[in-house]
Amino acid sequence: MRALREDVEAGHFEGRGAAREDLSRRAELGADGDRQATWANVLATKTGRGLSRLSHPTTLGVHDECAPCTTQLTDRWACRLCTRGEEVQQHPHLESFLCERHARWTGPDTTVDTQHAVGVEQVVAHRRFRRLRRRGKLDMPLLLDVLKALTEDLDAVPSAVFHHAVTITAWTTRRDTLRRLLDPAESYAGTFDWLRLSLYALTQTETPQSARAIWLRLWPTHIALHSSFRGYAGYHAGHAHDLTLPPGMQGWYPRPTTLQTARDYFACTGDDQLSAFAKSGTRMATCRRGHEHLDVIVTTDKRDQTPCPTCTATHVEHGVNDLATVAPDIADQLHPTLNGDLKATGIAAASSHRV
Repeated sequence: MRALREDVEAGHFEGRGAAREDLSRRAELGADGDRQATWANVLATKTGRGLSRLSHPTTLGVHDECAPCTTQLTDRWACRLCTRGEEVQQHPHLESFLCERHARWTGPDTTVDTQHAVGVEQVVAHRRFRRLRRRGKLDMPLLLDVLKALTEDLDAVPSAVFHHAVTITAWTTRRDTLRRLLDPAESYAGTFDWLRLSLYALTQTETPQSARAIWLRLWPTHIALHSSFRGYAGYHAGHAHDLTLPPGMQGWYPRPTTLQTARDYFACTGDDQLSAFAKSGTRMATCRRGHEHLDVIVTTDKRDQTPCPTCTATHVEHGVNDLATVAPDIADQLHPTLNGDLKATGIAAASSHRV
């Protein structure tokens, strides 16, 4: 490997003398305090071209209907040491989490003032992250979910757990790991226990929130595989952010005689279908008929609310949609003893439940 000359600054194809001249020129041009003009003049001098053809950065290709794009793509700022103290917004987003040259954390939710030094372990993990990213072997939404979960599990800042997040994400998306996690022949409870033990082996500590993040992240993949198995359509991810299986894995999927239920799946983490998809939080909403209910925030569109459980008969409200109120003549036919404690006031009028 050819070594750089001593008079060449690392990361730049120019001599130190030229770099000093550029800094001096920058200082002279910026004497009036106009930083924007200063950087424009330096850029024009270094490139030897006019700046009239420069275009404004294009907007990020986010999906406005989903929470990850609007919450994870926060403002990102370049390393302040690289920019000599200037505040430079970084684009595109999520391409790096730290400055390897200066070993400084610049990850999500980090401002210019909160950038801080990291150790060699984090720099090595970041290089591995970039390699996996280039090869298409790293699921970015999963990495962000695991990174956030690890800060709760280990009670530490994101930069301190970043190396664990990269290790866990890379392990999760391996073919042998995915086959074990998605194998329908294994019980959900048994698979989740295996996941928890495997994470302990990777981090040497209990990581319940990380296990939950991975488990919930895999659920849409389970749905896509189940749909393919039942013959509805060939395997394909249901959403741009869903974890997609590597090529060739779709044909591997075993074909069991029965499929386990969603209730069994979410019970492993103590969730139900409502809490599992409430990653962005909840809010109280009121339907057109005035029924107040809990709305799970899964999009940024306020018009896209969780269906009213009272109107859809998934929730019984006495005096509104119960059988005794809506159809008292039918309610009178309910047997007084054969249905246990179930009364007409506890049955939705639109229910298909047999009594």
